[in-house]
Parts: sequence; C-alpha cells; structure tokens
Amino acid sequence: MYDAGGGDRVTGPEPGEPKVHTPQVPLESVLDDIDEIVARAGDAPMSLAELETALRGRGAAILILVLSIPFIIPIPIPFLALAFCMPMMAMGLRIAWARDGRLPDFARRRSLRPETLRAIAKGLRRVLRPIAWLFRPRFEAMFWPLPWRLTGVSICLGALVLSLPLPIPLANLIPAIGLIHLAAGLLQRDGAAICVGHIFTIGGWVYLILVWNKAMELLWRIFT
Repeated sequence: MYDAGGGDRVTGPEPGEPKVHTPQVPLESVLDDIDEIVARAGDAPMSLAELETALRGRGAAILILVLSIPFIIPIPIPFLALAFCMPMMAMGLRIAWARDGRLPDFARRRSLRPETLRAIAKGLRRVLRPIAWLFRPRFEAMFWPLPWRLTGVSICLGALVLSLPLPIPLANLIPAIGLIHLAAGLLQRDGAAICVGHIFTIGGWVYLILVWNKAMELLWRIFT
C-alpha cells in the first residue's frame, strides 16, 4: 500500500486492494508548520528539497499547495512557470502512474528566496484559513485506484495550463483554484474537494480554448 500523506511511497494500491488509503492532515496544522519553517529559514534561501524534508515527507499535496499559491496571489518570482509548474506536473504524473509523489531530482535543486517563502506563507494563510473548515473527509470513492490516478492527471493538466505564457485574464486563476482544491482534498480525504478541483481544471482548459478561438477569429477579421 502507498501512503499519500507522506513517507517514501505516496500513491497507488498494492494489487488486489480496493482503494488507496491516505492519512488526513489538518490544514491548520499544515499552515502552522509552514509558518514555522519560514521562521526557521530566516534570511537564507531554501531549496525545494529542504522544504520537502522540513515538511517531514508528508506528501506531494502540501508542496502542490505551496507551489500553486503564487498563481492566485501575485508574487514576483523569476521564471515562475519553470520553477513551479514543472515540479507540479512531475508530481501529478507520478501520482497518475502510482509512483511515489516526491519531487523529482531536477525540481529538488531549485531554491526559493526568503522573501518568496514569506510571501507564499502569507498567501497560504490568506487563502486557506478562511475556508479550512469547508474541507472534511467524504466521498471515499474518489480515493479508489482509478479516481486516484485521474487526480494525478488533473494535477498535471492544471499545472500545464499555468505553465503556458499566455496574457489571458483569469487563465492562471482558474486552474490554480483547481490545484488548491485537489491538494486540499488529498490532505483532508475530501472527495468533494477533489471533484471541485477536477471541475476547475476542466474549466481552465475550456476557458483557454474559447478565448484562444475568439482571439484567432478576431485576428482573422483584422488581417483579411
């Protein structure tokens, strides 16, 4: 059996098991731990590997929360898509393939500046504390093997939208909200939140395609 909340193996069932078991991690506890990590880091940069270790290996979901916040609350980070989206895509793929959800080596070497860490911690508090009470264990069917793998696919697709350098209003916000719901749903064993995350991920792609088609139609009219 794999442990979605942490440890060495994070996703996927052993053959013959009916569902994937994941421990519930209270969001308030996660936020307090992140605040403590940022305070301990002081003015020194922190690599994603160090952040993963400081979170006591409790799984990809917490890291996805951390990495998706800058797309909801604008935080100036150079090469944001490269630094944040690629690790989320990699973790999503590993979940979809029933592999462990740890960061791949190329992502573990990336560092966050202290001001970025503080801004992310502040953003997490602003976004999650008011709504933490909404998340609770329910809809256990979303933690069966196939829905679990689909959650990994959704994480990957949401991060892929975020990685596209398109100047389209709301293009980042919609999939970022989806990723936060997916990650919080995994932490809280909240199948309803995971369903909402899937809806926002699909909505992000639909919105992007519709806006792109309208833009192409407009350009066609202008230049023909």
